[in-house]
Amino acid sequence: NCPNRCPECHSPHLREDTGTPVISTIEEVLKTNKNRCSCILFMGGDDLAQIDSLIDCLKICKQYDYKTALYSGFEFTHAPKELLKLLDYIKV
Repeated sequence: NCPNRCPECHSPHLREDTGTPVISTIEEVLKTNKNRCSCILFMGGDDLAQIDSLIDCLKICKQYDYKTALYSGFEFTHAPKELLKLLDYIKV
C-alpha cells in the first residue's frame, strides 16, 4: 500500500494491497532464519495508518536481536520518535 508513487520506482508491486500482514508471520520467519541473517529490511512503511504495525514488527525483530532497516520514501522529519529509535538503518 505504498502511497508515494515515486518516479522510476523499482518495486511498483508494493503499491498494491496484497499478501499477508507481516505482523502475522514475522515471528516464525525470524525463528526459522535466526542464524541466516543479522538484519531485517522492511520495504515501504510509508502508509501512516500502518506505522503502528511497523513499530510492532520492529520491536519483535529487536527481541530476537536483529538489526533493523527501512527502505522507504517516507518523510522522516515527521516520523514518530519510537519508530526512529527502533531502526538501525534508513534508506530513503
